[in-house]
Amino acid sequence: ILRQEIAFFDATNTGALAHSLSTDVPQVRSLVGSGLAPMLTALLMIIASFGGALYFSWRFTLIILSMCPFLLIGNLAIGWSAARKAETESAGVVSESIGNVKTVTAFGLQEKLLGRFLV
Repeated sequence: ILRQEIAFFDATNTGALAHSLSTDVPQVRSLVGSGLAPMLTALLMIIASFGGALYFSWRFTLIILSMCPFLLIGNLAIGWSAARKAETESAGVVSESIGNVKTVTAFGLQEKLLGRFLV
């Protein structure tokens, strides 16, 4: 954004630009950032564990593998509900901040409320 020409900012809506920054940057950071190493570690641990389990008891390993879809569905449901809760809390912070923009500006609370929104 810093290298864009002035005409870019004339043609682009400020709200669209702010929305793009608030959604794209965290997605790229989560993909490339510190989340990649633990994910690779967990993947290698799962592969090694199933390899060892297959070696010692292939029947028991098949039983465990048949339970994996149920565990996956449960984990997805828990993750979805946590994401919805965080989204609701963030929407509340934004609504309060916009409704009381004069008070927020008067007391210089922009950074504090931005920190609450990003958490």
